[in-house]
Amino acid sequence: MSPWTEGHTDVEGPRPGPQEERKERFELFDAGQFRGRVVMVTGAGKGTGPGGIGYNAAMAFARAGAALAIVGRTEETLRATAAEIEALGGEVVAEAGDVSDEAVIERLFDATLARFGRLDILVNNAGVSGEVRALVRIPSKSYRYAFNVHLHTLSTTRLAARSMRARGIPGTILNVGTYFTSPHWQILRPYPFRTPYTGAQAWKLEHARAAAWELSKDGIRVIALNLGPVEGGRIDSIVYPLGALERGLWGRNVRGEDIRRKTEDMHPAGRFLTQDDAARSILALVSKEMRDSANGTTVELAGGVDYRVPPMVAPPLMGGRPPDLAGKQVVLIGRPEEDQAATLVLAFAACGAAVVLAAPDAERILLNLAAGRTPEQYTDGQRALLGAVRAFDLRPDEEGLVRLFERLTAEPESGPDVVVVLTGDVDAGGDVTEMSREDQETLKRRFAFEPADVLKYAQAAMLLRGM
Repeated sequence: MSPWTEGHTDVEGPRPGPQEERKERFELFDAGQFRGRVVMVTGAGKGTGPGGIGYNAAMAFARAGAALAIVGRTEETLRATAAEIEALGGEVVAEAGDVSDEAVIERLFDATLARFGRLDILVNNAGVSGEVRALVRIPSKSYRYAFNVHLHTLSTTRLAARSMRARGIPGTILNVGTYFTSPHWQILRPYPFRTPYTGAQAWKLEHARAAAWELSKDGIRVIALNLGPVEGGRIDSIVYPLGALERGLWGRNVRGEDIRRKTEDMHPAGRFLTQDDAARSILALVSKEMRDSANGTTVELAGGVDYRVPPMVAPPLMGGRPPDLAGKQVVLIGRPEEDQAATLVLAFAACGAAVVLAAPDAERILLNLAAGRTPEQYTDGQRALLGAVRAFDLRPDEEGLVRLFERLTAEPESGPDVVVVLTGDVDAGGDVTEMSREDQETLKRRFAFEPADVLKYAQAAMLLRGM
């Protein structure tokens, strides 16, 4: 029997009865609670400077007595972390590879369970900066890669849940995100030129919330942590310089240090979080003192950073006049349900817009909406409402989008003024924590990759028109 499983019937050990519990001395924090536990941290290579969040979290767990399972893209930096853990007297399993490759994740879990026989805590930390550019300049392949790296959480959460459930371990899973995707009652100011990064991080938040509900029956907690900017080599050497360069291309001449200083000014303390701040936050949230109250929530430990602005768009007043969209072209595109598409076509057409419906079954939807009549057969009433509506059967992949927007922008005195992405619905089949690889890819394609491609080509079309 593995020394990591011997004597452990669950994470807590035998629970005291009511009399013994009352007699226990109250402790604010049990400093020895991670001793003998097995913790997996993704993105744990040491990196440059003070190291990244994953490295520092892994070292903090090792100092607290936990055994570690770590994964990182670069073998050299990952081995450096493993060597430091072993120098502390700790045990570690290390798997070098890209977390967007599910085979790498599976090898890590196989090695972890073969070595330690259990997993108590999973910290989904691995991520990449992604392209620091305007969306119209980001290749689709780069966008997809950044998303897939961050959403390794889909695979790790599934495998961790299976392991914990099979062994009766009420473990904890933590998704590390970013403040800039925190939900607020006010609209957040966009994080300029970081669309793949912030988009994927927002997915991680919702994944944690849904997984917490699904895994609660097994006693497994799932938490999302949103940190503010953290000191590290990547933010100063990559993100801010590239952000300054991109701003220059769009007419804003700033330096990387200007962006940093402006971001520091958003904090009450006037500084970024340290790596030690981040590591302590991670250990605190997965501790037995905090994990139950944090379960199913997005916890914001961002140093008080204030990055909010008032909403810029207000809904129309109930009973007010509909907008006048005469002379405007509205493009409805995606994979909508028929009722959704028909309702929006009628609503925009009634406001005077020239409507373009582009979807796999667009022509059939329009034909049904017109009671089976083609445009040549319209009644006077249908012609008044639907005469400026066009339908194109189109799959919203990159090839189809290029053809559509090239056609629309080539038309004289025309081009899209408004583009609405309609994702429709999809049956993913069961729990998100037991989703197959195929279902994962379907969800990402429908709700992340295709909308991003639409937005990219729509923005390009509008820029060509000088909008």
